[in-house]
Amino acid sequence: NYTKAYNNRGIAKMSLAQYEQAINDYKQAVRLKPKFAGAFFNQGLADYELEKIDSMCNNFKKSCGLGNCKGSKWANKKGLCK
Repeated sequence: NYTKAYNNRGIAKMSLAQYEQAINDYKQAVRLKPKFAGAFFNQGLADYELEKIDSMCNNFKKSCGLGNCKGSKWANKKGLCK
């Protein structure tokens, strides 16, 4: 399954601090499976590392809308997203 492969490769790139490359992989995963909450969540994490807060909030909201609200709850608790 290429969707999981892209997501997993993104996770590996995150561990190497290759955040832009990770985001590209998460975007590929979402292109293949538009309702993949995990890829939106992971992209939000990469956005945070790059200090792209608006994009992070947007991705966390998308993830939450698909059932994974961990990112939104964390960001709201920190006062990062409205």
